[in-house]
Amino acid sequence: MSTSIPTMQFENIYIPAPGLQFAVKDNLVITCGKDNIYTWNMETLQTTKLSKGLLGYGQADLTIVDDQVCIVFWLNSFQCHMIIELDLHFETGRAVVERQYRTTHCFCRFGRRWMSPTLWGMEQSFYCLESEREYHLPSKSWGHPLFTYNKRIYHLIPNGDSFSMEYFHFYDDSTKARKSRLTPMNSVKEAAAMPNHGSFVFGDMVYLLHKKENDFSGGARLLRLDLRKHEIEDITKTISNIGSININPQHVTCDKTSIYVTVNGSDANHSIWKLKVAEDPSTSTTQDTSYDLSKVPQTIADACQCPVCFEAFVEPKVFPGCGHTVCKGCTEQLKNRSWSTSCLNLALACPVCRKKVTLKVGEELPTNWTLKGLMDATLNKSI
Repeated sequence: MSTSIPTMQFENIYIPAPGLQFAVKDNLVITCGKDNIYTWNMETLQTTKLSKGLLGYGQADLTIVDDQVCIVFWLNSFQCHMIIELDLHFETGRAVVERQYRTTHCFCRFGRRWMSPTLWGMEQSFYCLESEREYHLPSKSWGHPLFTYNKRIYHLIPNGDSFSMEYFHFYDDSTKARKSRLTPMNSVKEAAAMPNHGSFVFGDMVYLLHKKENDFSGGARLLRLDLRKHEIEDITKTISNIGSININPQHVTCDKTSIYVTVNGSDANHSIWKLKVAEDPSTSTTQDTSYDLSKVPQTIADACQCPVCFEAFVEPKVFPGCGHTVCKGCTEQLKNRSWSTSCLNLALACPVCRKKVTLKVGEELPTNWTLKGLMDATLNKSI
């Protein structure tokens, strides 16, 4: 196991306004009753009740999508779900509906689950709240990690003591998925055999919560996936008190820095547990020197992104034999996984087409100056 992972622990938080379904945003724990939204401020310890003015919809699921509070209702008369985006107005005591729309008719009321904060569905079918589209997966894929990152949907499939990873763009379908293998940093086989009950993205790190179905004795496992390095490891042992918490895997969520879970047992009604795994990106003092691709068409953004880590090129490196371009950071990772053809040469395979190029020891792939020049001339950096 990597020695860079510090010891962590779950922190118990008492909630005066309980709710099995909850979301967390800006230090607010948000729960939903029949006619009201309840919030509890973890800093001021203040509870607020907001009228949501949505009589007749009953109980709802809650999540946060693009920093927006979303509630999901079952519409029995239409046999589909209604998704409503809310703005919380504390000065007027109301939760204002900003937008609402219906899903497709593929989802039934029962047998569904949250796969990540933005992916929700049932066997062989799921709905993405970011793209507002339905997708299908083979039945063998049910219960395996599924999450979104950089306008792509990622799906992990256990493969012995490791995972393989498939991913496709929001506006493609799963038949166009690209595949790659993940490198296990320690044994993940035992955790991978358990169903996944939530995948939570923090920057380029993804935390995967696994637990056996109907297991009320604890036994949850947490994996960490590094999307830049394509490495995965079981970090359960770095969480000092995870063995003493009987996590209820049906009710988990996250905010910008932490994972939140509920538990089985007598203290379940008023208790959630918080595991901080990341720093708040809005308070980071690290200077971002990447390019801003948010305001360009998706086709251009795709051409300016590394096909391995999906980040904007900073120093693009080109494979002479095939012309494919990869960022410098990923070429260094590829070198670490490649093999020497002699004491002086290294065989490096293109991650796109697998065509090999031979480099001398200490030699780098040439920089794609044409692409870098075009990006410098047409894209503004995010600093």
